[in-house]
Amino acid sequence: MIMLKLSYITRTNISSQAAQAKQIKSMSMAFYNELKDNFELVCPGDKDTVVDFSWNRVSPAHNKWTIYLIIIWKAIKRTVIESQVIFTRDILISMVVVLFGGRSIYEAHKEPKGKIAFFFFVLLCKSKNFKIVAISQALSNYYIYSFNINKKYILTAHDGVFLNKYDKLRKIPKKQFRKELNLPIDKTIVVHTGSLYKGNDAKLFKGIVSNFKDMLFVQVGGSSVDINRYKKYYRGFDNILFIPHQGNDTVLEYQMSADLLFYALTKENDLWWCTSPLKVFEYMATGIPMLASNIGSVSEVLNNKNSIPFCPKTKESVVNGVNYFLNNKESVNTIAKQALKDVSNKYTWNIRVKSVCNFINRI
Repeated sequence: MIMLKLSYITRTNISSQAAQAKQIKSMSMAFYNELKDNFELVCPGDKDTVVDFSWNRVSPAHNKWTIYLIIIWKAIKRTVIESQVIFTRDILISMVVVLFGGRSIYEAHKEPKGKIAFFFFVLLCKSKNFKIVAISQALSNYYIYSFNINKKYILTAHDGVFLNKYDKLRKIPKKQFRKELNLPIDKTIVVHTGSLYKGNDAKLFKGIVSNFKDMLFVQVGGSSVDINRYKKYYRGFDNILFIPHQGNDTVLEYQMSADLLFYALTKENDLWWCTSPLKVFEYMATGIPMLASNIGSVSEVLNNKNSIPFCPKTKESVVNGVNYFLNNKESVNTIAKQALKDVSNKYTWNIRVKSVCNFINRI
């Protein structure tokens, strides 16, 4: 088999703290683990950003259109001169690559937005040089039925996690994390990590905060604007703590300090039906039980064997989930162990990249 040569090309600045940048860096590290010198990432980023893979940096000092032109030129060069496969989350890059006779793998995280993007998909899905990696089965089904794409040209691959980061942390006593983070040692702590801006997801915290006054709810992340907005929403409650954005290592420590992890998702979140949230796989890797919204594409990963599911439509469902956690310790421990087993066997970044590379080589 001919060794695959692949470039991941994107406009996203990987020095950003956004989940998209984190996902791209994780995929790039896994691609490098699999392909070594036959892989490189091409994208903007700051000079002081440290990565452990080949990175062709585009200066973010240029204006956005100049960056786009530079990246498109680099995609054309790698397509025409170096015969590389181009992996991207940008449909225009896919369009240019295919027009120049190259092979493009487009990673889909949502449906196309706008008439131009939709038109590009109509054209590209007719080409054998265009393939899609969708982050959920729901999203795969959307592309299959909306663009009549052959099923063999689309791969469903949920996001993942690097387990080695958590393997070390699981050996450390929970009390040690709480001391370092200045959290109470003797309280039952529920932790949610991530942004606060999507839909009404953060309003689901109230089911816990208002009904379990002896618990401490810790929210880690979010902009200062969103944190202030939800501090006002939860004014009057002294059992919820808002922690501003933290570095990745500190976020992991907050997760490991929890007795229960909380995953919030409502249908007011535009991506509820097709998402594959990074935090779900992070939570699974902790070995700590998770109370999780059971709607949309998340149900492709989570079930009542690896999580405590609840319906986000009713506060009673959240309350019932917490009561189940409090009153069924043995079952809850079994659930947490199953989540760790599932993420280890199905949802690591290295497993995902191997699946993507096999998909590319197979076609």
